[in-house]
Amino acid sequence: MPRLFCFLRLICLFLFETSPVANAGQYYTYRQWVALDGTLRSVYIAGVFDSLLGLVKDRNDLPVTKHYDNCITRANMTDGELADNIMAFVKSRPELQERSVSGALINYLIDFCGAPPVR
Repeated sequence: MPRLFCFLRLICLFLFETSPVANAGQYYTYRQWVALDGTLRSVYIAGVFDSLLGLVKDRNDLPVTKHYDNCITRANMTDGELADNIMAFVKSRPELQERSVSGALINYLIDFCGAPPVR
């Protein structure tokens, strides 16, 4: 029985460590993000995009948030497509490869969707 319990604990630890949820609080540089598996890149970029849209200090920020949310929604872009598009966009921009994933996302959104409306 103790061997079975030890084996089950080992399996649970392995599953937790390989789960995307285990990396939920992880901050990745752009280079680290690109090295991730495609599924993890998609999950991570969805979180970065949601976090970016959640940065609303007051009502004046809502048009900016809606601009980018509507743009990606109208494009019918999946999280995987967004991740792939960001990687293609950054490939020819080495200065963005040295920054954060959120920096790459913001630059991609401005390029793809246009500048947000002026408040």
